[in-house]
Amino acid sequence: MAAAVAISSTVKYGIIGVGMMGREHLINLHHLHTEGVAVFAIVDPHVPSQDLALQLAQSFNWPLKVFLGHRELLDSGLCDVLVVSTPNMTHYEILIDIINHSKPHHVLVEKPLCTTVAHCKEVVVVNDKEEETVEASNMVEPVDLNAVEITDNIVFRKLLRGPRYFDPPNSGWGASFNCGEEGHTMANCTAAKRKKPFFVCGSSEHNAKQCSKVR
Repeated sequence: MAAAVAISSTVKYGIIGVGMMGREHLINLHHLHTEGVAVFAIVDPHVPSQDLALQLAQSFNWPLKVFLGHRELLDSGLCDVLVVSTPNMTHYEILIDIINHSKPHHVLVEKPLCTTVAHCKEVVVVNDKEEETVEASNMVEPVDLNAVEITDNIVFRKLLRGPRYFDPPNSGWGASFNCGEEGHTMANCTAAKRKKPFFVCGSSEHNAKQCSKVR
């Protein structure tokens, strides 16, 4: 009589990118450990980020396998669910590799899904074709694939937020945080510098050191 094969009830997670957001996911997933959730692997080429994630995992009693690249993690077959929390411009390549891999995975990707509308559409189309499950973090509205113009699509405008320090230069799709106009960044903005209100009292006339409400 053949021996029965034990089926693990643990949902095995892998986190691709363990910077600030990746480590936040590590903490949040630990809150679900009583529900059969465990992180088995991380991917990050940056050693300091690896070390911080490993310290966290050690406090959770989770021995993690460390990979330098996402393809190595995919080929290991170690995980059931993958969290993508890498810099935004890397999302497209990673998602396409995950979707096209021979082993199917559930995927949670930090917003934005991708950094161009064309790449977002391609990921959605390929995902549907391969019957994978890719979800974008905080994406609660359905994406209208017939909406081409970013300015007419509130969902894509939320996904394709303003430029960040790790985005490629001259990406052309952002808006200035200073004036709100598109086509240039805050660094290149010629408008008068906008005064930011102090978050405690709401005044634009002083900073934290001068505010009487924090004394």
